[in-house]
Amino acid sequence: MSEHVPKITDERLAELLARIRPVHRFDGELCYIKPVDPRRIAFTWDPKKDMRADGLVALQYVMTCHDYGHPSLFKPSVAEVLAQIPEDIVDEVVAFETSRDADFDRGLGCHVTTTIFYGRTAMSELLDRYHVLKRELIRVRDEHRLHGHATQDRECREEDAILDDMDIVWHKMSDEEHKELDGGWDCCCGSLNYLAREIAAWSADKGWETTWRSVPEKLMLVVTELAEAMEEYRHLQHADIAYMDDEDRPFAERVECPGLGQESRERVAKFREEISDTMIRLLNLSASLGIDIEAEIAAKMEKNEKRPYRHGGKNC
Repeated sequence: MSEHVPKITDERLAELLARIRPVHRFDGELCYIKPVDPRRIAFTWDPKKDMRADGLVALQYVMTCHDYGHPSLFKPSVAEVLAQIPEDIVDEVVAFETSRDADFDRGLGCHVTTTIFYGRTAMSELLDRYHVLKRELIRVRDEHRLHGHATQDRECREEDAILDDMDIVWHKMSDEEHKELDGGWDCCCGSLNYLAREIAAWSADKGWETTWRSVPEKLMLVVTELAEAMEEYRHLQHADIAYMDDEDRPFAERVECPGLGQESRERVAKFREEISDTMIRLLNLSASLGIDIEAEIAAKMEKNEKRPYRHGGKNC
């Protein structure tokens, strides 16, 4: 092991991996690569393309040292690169690109190559506009909750107009800009298909691909999540349910449930988690099977609009 290759602790490695990723050029296009073992895999060998790396700017070109592998084989690890980010730019770095060309320096006892460390360009106008609209949407929804039904029609129209604007801005953004929104899982509007694709890709990366052959199993897993939600609901007390349904209480209080006991609050939290699990499985299923879930929901709601009040007489 060469003394010129600095070491990095597991804790520091995890901290940097949370915000810094390797990139590679695929047919000239700079893209992030799918995660690999940061210590034991040469990330430049057969990298798998992930999403496009937009909005990056080169901060610094650095000569990095690497001793993972053998003198005749250049096998750089992610950990080796992250351990060599210059201190003056480490807080700005979000990506790096390491050349596949390297020389073995016998004096240093390791391979030496060039690594480009990238930062991010300033927030784009689209992202800035989206954040402004989102803050406005939160304001309108808060007013709606505060005033109740008195101004519902006006505020609903105002909310719809903001959502339409957000939808337009969303579809103009790049995938990388989408990722910038609250860690990449913000789907305030116009993004169910995007969120579904991200979930499906994540699921496949974890080894759980969905195909038409596996549909029966996936549907039953959805049923299982709903059954688990029902189990949490079943253990709530009648008084708890009455508390959360009490329209005389502020909406925020009914959501946060400060008046419930610890056990009941935990069951409500678990209930919400099971509902989210259900949605995750359904979105995974829709994206994996090529279903345009946004279009299907819109088409179904158009049909529902034509149905009479309390049609079907269904209840639980």
